[in-house]
Amino acid sequence: MSTATDVTTKPYIVRLRERGQITLPAQLREELGVDVGDFFTIVKVDSYVVMTPKRLMVSEVTSQLEQLLAEKGLTLDDLLRGLEDERARLFEEQYGQLVSS
Repeated sequence: MSTATDVTTKPYIVRLRERGQITLPAQLREELGVDVGDFFTIVKVDSYVVMTPKRLMVSEVTSQLEQLLAEKGLTLDDLLRGLEDERARLFEEQYGQLVSS
């Protein structure tokens, strides 16, 4: 994948189609690791348009969480049970005196 310092010297010429659509050349899509349905951030800088792939954090965080759980030998159920226990502990710590009165 490209880094922020990579500069492509070959310009890509694309045509703006109906409904504002453009087609990214296959080589560029491959280099950027993007596919149909991916999101992009588009910013206007003076008379230029800068378009960058938008990586959805949900899928990245999910992958990292799955990897971490696997490393620790835990399941999603273990994690959810732990969250329930922690929520109950925090509730008791915060509001216990109101409930027990």
